[in-house]
Amino acid sequence: MSESDMSEIISSCGKHRVWIALCWYAGIRRMEAYNLVWEDIVWDKNRLVIQNQDGLVTSKSKRREVRIEPPLMVILLDEFDNTSSDRVVGRITKNAKVNTTLRRVSRSLGHDADGMTVQALRRCRDTIWHQVYPAYVCAAWLGHTEQVAMKHYLSVPESLYDSSPTMPSDDTKSLAKEDCSCR
Repeated sequence: MSESDMSEIISSCGKHRVWIALCWYAGIRRMEAYNLVWEDIVWDKNRLVIQNQDGLVTSKSKRREVRIEPPLMVILLDEFDNTSSDRVVGRITKNAKVNTTLRRVSRSLGHDADGMTVQALRRCRDTIWHQVYPAYVCAAWLGHTEQVAMKHYLSVPESLYDSSPTMPSDDTKSLAKEDCSCR
């Protein structure tokens, strides 16, 4: 799914728009997006602060800061101006059918929706970021180790098969951003 395809999908997702945008642009987990409150956004530094909720001990890191991509910042500012909720995703129930909405909207816009889940969006963001940033930075933003990324998240974008640079050039980086399989 390309950045422009995902932008079109996100803008068509109605009440799940912000939730899906957070999973796509910030690569955060479904429940991290659900639990995000406005105080977790550091506006002047373009960062989201992801915190372990309710003091639960999990395998996930307790706190991390995630880069806010420019398109996500626009969506967040718009939502902030139009909501009275303390939660970023509003009053959507925890069991909302976000994946169902994502697949339905994708199909309605003529995209292949097989395997389209918020987890797939996270995996795709990991691949996009790895084309631009060092692995340790991507791992920190996504809240997992480099080994987890190598095993479960990273995929080779189709555009890299068409080029033959030994080091990623600016052209290759921009191609990789535009061509990331979400399956």
